[in-house]
Amino acid sequence: MSEPTTEELDDLLALATTDAELRRLHKQLDALPEQQQLDDVQSEVTALQERRADLGLDRDAAQAEATRQDKQVDLLRQRLAAEQQRLYGGEITNARELQSMRAEIESVERRIEEHELTELEAMEQVEQLEAQIGDLDAQIAASGERAGELEVARGEAAKTLLVDIAEHEVARDTQRGKLPSGVRDQYDMAAKRHNGVAVGRLDGDRCTACGISLSYADVNELVEGPPLTSCPSCQRLMVVA
Repeated sequence: MSEPTTEELDDLLALATTDAELRRLHKQLDALPEQQQLDDVQSEVTALQERRADLGLDRDAAQAEATRQDKQVDLLRQRLAAEQQRLYGGEITNARELQSMRAEIESVERRIEEHELTELEAMEQVEQLEAQIGDLDAQIAASGERAGELEVARGEAAKTLLVDIAEHEVARDTQRGKLPSGVRDQYDMAAKRHNGVAVGRLDGDRCTACGISLSYADVNELVEGPPLTSCPSCQRLMVVA
């Protein structure tokens, strides 16, 4: 790969300057009071929605339990009716069998009462959970409206910043387009490794990216080397020419 030209190195440094300005503008945008308030409300909405989802699962489980108990009651009532029909239908005359059947009927009746009580408790739980879900829905709706208001307020407060960001993003795209693909790839890799700060210049004996003063030997080696290299200290790209 051929060495980048002076114009391409200037474009590279210009890109680094534009990216630095974009980071500053985005930091300003994130620090707006309206943005912080919006973030808080959106976090609140997320927490409420998660709580609602949990309650919804609890409600569904309670409803399923109520349905299961209702089916058990229905089956037991059918069994009770059949046993009572046998008891009072005159089919059984043996005293011991009659006594056993009465005991079975009493047992079924107790089980019906137990299942009905469990079903009632489950239905009461469903009602309580639905009331809580309703309260959460109201809170979510109110917080959603507040978030909408804050988005408008944030938009007004950030209008100038957003215009600046858009202009710098256009400039950034133009500057990236002027770079050879190899240089652009090097820049992107360095930016990813170093939190966006990808390139600096050799200014005397100092790297403008990390601010570290280099040794006399390092400076001489850099000056005698290619115009685009790496800083011996921070390993970012360094423009020497």
